[in-house]
Amino acid sequence: MYRAVLAGLAVVILADAQTRAQAPRKDPKITIGPLAVSIEHGAPPWNDDRLNQLKDQLPVGAPWRMGAEGPTTIKLEGSDTMLGGKLVQPGTYLFNCKRVTDNDWVFLIAPRLGSTDDEIQISLDHRPREFPATIDFNGTPVIDSVTFEFPKEGFTTFIEMQFGPVRLRTTVAPVTEVSSEEQFNGAEASITWYQYPVDPARMSKAAFAAEIEMEIDNSDASLRLYIAAADGQITATFRNVEVEDYENLKADAQSTMKLIEQVASLQGGNADQVPRYKVMRRQITKADMMIDDLKSMPDRLNFSAAATSAAEPVPALNAKFLRAGRRCVLNVRVGNLVADIPIDESAFTPKGS
Repeated sequence: MYRAVLAGLAVVILADAQTRAQAPRKDPKITIGPLAVSIEHGAPPWNDDRLNQLKDQLPVGAPWRMGAEGPTTIKLEGSDTMLGGKLVQPGTYLFNCKRVTDNDWVFLIAPRLGSTDDEIQISLDHRPREFPATIDFNGTPVIDSVTFEFPKEGFTTFIEMQFGPVRLRTTVAPVTEVSSEEQFNGAEASITWYQYPVDPARMSKAAFAAEIEMEIDNSDASLRLYIAAADGQITATFRNVEVEDYENLKADAQSTMKLIEQVASLQGGNADQVPRYKVMRRQITKADMMIDDLKSMPDRLNFSAAATSAAEPVPALNAKFLRAGRRCVLNVRVGNLVADIPIDESAFTPKGS
C-alpha cells in the first residue's frame, strides 16, 4: 500500500483527467558531438495552481515524471554521458525529477523493470540514480506546457525542463575515455580518464575526472578523482569508491525513510510498521558498518595548486599524471586554466601505516 502511495503522490498532485486529455507527446532531441540525446514526454498545460503545487505541495522525496500520458524517458546514444557530473552508460531510462529538500531538486534516471506502458513513474523499486540540478521558480517567459530545451553556455550544454516560470536544469556532455598506467609507491595503478566539456566558472562543485584501480595493502582498491576550480586554485580530491558509494546508499535510505514517515503521518499510520522502512533502517546500519571497516583506507585526499592562464583554452576537462624524477604531478587543463598539482604518493597507503 505504501509503495503505491509513494509512487502516486506526484501524479495525484500534478495531474488530473483533464490534464491527461490535454497532454500531447513530445520528443525533443539534440546531438552533441558523438552523443545523441532524446527525451520523450507528455506535455501537460501550465496553470497558476501548478506553482504552488510544485513549491509547497510536492513532498520531499516524491518523484515527479515531468509529463503526463505515459512515462517520461531519456535516450542516450553514441557515447557514454556525463549527466550532472555523473557517468551514465548508453541506454533508454525512465526520467523523473525529485525534490530532495525544501529548496533542492535532482533529476532521476532508472532502467525500466518491465516493458509495459503501465510503468509510468520511477518508484522505490527502481533504485534510481540522482543527478544534481538547479531550480528557478522565476524564469521568463512563462512556458505554457512541459517542455525540454538544450541551452548552451560557452562549452557547457544543459538539459532544461521548462514549465510555466519553472526551470530545472543539469549539464549533459559526451565523454571520451582514455586509459593509462601509473605507479603510486611502486604499486601498479590502472586509470580511466574522463574527458568532457566543462566550464571552469562552474567548477566550484567538483567535476568527475578519473577512476583509479590499484592495490593498497594487498587489497584491490578503487579511487575516484574529482577536480574543482575556485578562488584561483585547482583542487584534486581522491575519494574511496566503496566509502563514497556506501555514503550515497545511506543518504538514499535516509531520504526514503523520511518520505515514508511523511506518508505514514498523512495516513495516520506508523512508519515502523512499513516493511520498506525496516529495510532502509537495516541498509543504514550496514552502510555505517562498512564505512567503519574502511576507515583506514585512503579517502578524501586533497591536493591543490594555483591556477594560471593557458595560452589557448581547451574545450574539455583534461588531466594526466606527469613524472619529474621521483616527483609526481597532476597536470590539469580546463577551459583557459592550467595547474600542475603536486601529489604526495605517501597518502595512497592505509592510514596509520
